[in-house]
Amino acid sequence: MDLVTIVSAVVIVVSIVIIKRDKEKFNFLKKLKKLEKQEEWLKEYEQKKRVHQSRKLTNGILSIEDVVLKKRDVVPIWTIQFIQSLDFKLFIKLVAGYFELKGFSIKYSSHSDMSDVFFLYKLNGIIPYPVVKCRAIGADLVSVETVKNFYNLSKQYGLTNIIFVTTGKFSSEVFTLLKNQKGFNLIDVNRFISLLTMLPIEKQMDLFAEVLIDKE
Repeated sequence: MDLVTIVSAVVIVVSIVIIKRDKEKFNFLKKLKKLEKQEEWLKEYEQKKRVHQSRKLTNGILSIEDVVLKKRDVVPIWTIQFIQSLDFKLFIKLVAGYFELKGFSIKYSSHSDMSDVFFLYKLNGIIPYPVVKCRAIGADLVSVETVKNFYNLSKQYGLTNIIFVTTGKFSSEVFTLLKNQKGFNLIDVNRFISLLTMLPIEKQMDLFAEVLIDKE
């Protein structure tokens, strides 16, 4: 065996040893990071547990421990049934939370006839951002009268860019009414669920937990 062959063999062996060592180091750091994350979840869980000691959520399906301590093992239940079980305040919180995670700030309307409306804005934005109307009605249809009334009200206040989000669906008459209208966007329960599931999973976990914690 000549010298070149020996040197080549040594180089290969050393390379394998280095690769194996680096892989072991990477796996160790990965496990360490996971343990640190689990410790953070545990601290958060203990804090929530003191406030919600015996509380069960979503009709006993999930507990605070499921939501906080085992976040990585629990997929957010963005089902039609879950969304439609939310009351007026929780649905607004969920919708507002979604838009906050999309980078918007929220300002709630001060008008008594627009209690389920909030405005979206960005501090450095120059675009007139939308007004969001929330309608928590379970599985019911949003009637054309409801949309027409809000449409007229929004015109009265000079609002031209509107997002209407509901736990239900919109009647066919609503689409006929808005067929040629610009700046009025409809989001029913199915589309809203699609938007929620497009968020990064970590953000979904946080939003889901926040809604569950307040859910009776």
